[in-house]
Amino acid sequence: WQMGSKGIDKAAVKNDFGWGSQNFHKMGRDKIRLIRDFTKSGVDVLISDIDVAWLRDPIPVFRRYPQADILVSTDQLRSEILVDPAKQTPHLSDRGEGLEFHPCHAAMNIGIMWFRGTEGSKAITEDWVRRIEKDDELWDQNAFNDLGREGDTCGEIPDGTGVALGYGGRVRVGVLPVAQFSNGHTFHAQKTHSDVGLDPYAVH
Repeated sequence: WQMGSKGIDKAAVKNDFGWGSQNFHKMGRDKIRLIRDFTKSGVDVLISDIDVAWLRDPIPVFRRYPQADILVSTDQLRSEILVDPAKQTPHLSDRGEGLEFHPCHAAMNIGIMWFRGTEGSKAITEDWVRRIEKDDELWDQNAFNDLGREGDTCGEIPDGTGVALGYGGRVRVGVLPVAQFSNGHTFHAQKTHSDVGLDPYAVH
């Protein structure tokens, strides 16, 4: 799998591309093509932006949800792992870890994503590549969120597991916990992990 081959000048990779720049969009398209190629071959994929600091092994979390095609981080700023305790508590781990209650309460952030090599993952990544290659200005994260919400199935209330239908009912998607797969604000400013008493896995 060749990376960075779609028209990005070799000298440009030595510098910050700049968010929203032409090279930024080209780099994003290379990333999504790579995800598609691996899922097509049946391989599970963990994709991480370079500015994600990994603090401990997240694989046990991903394996806890074998029914999910995709697990993804979020731009949500509050934890909803216990917003509906009656539904969610039975699905928490013995350490109190769980997914966010609803995948569509905020934008999904593609800086951290886990794809299983399932038919659902193959379908959505193929469509994802097709869409972003049609429009040079389309941000890959917006395209993913549009696909996830397609057909309004993402609006259905989950059963408490945190895994819900997306992409017109063709994939099962879950949102990783805000407190443990944090962005800079929820980690440094809000210290959400301390509020809920859970150790973080990653900070983006």
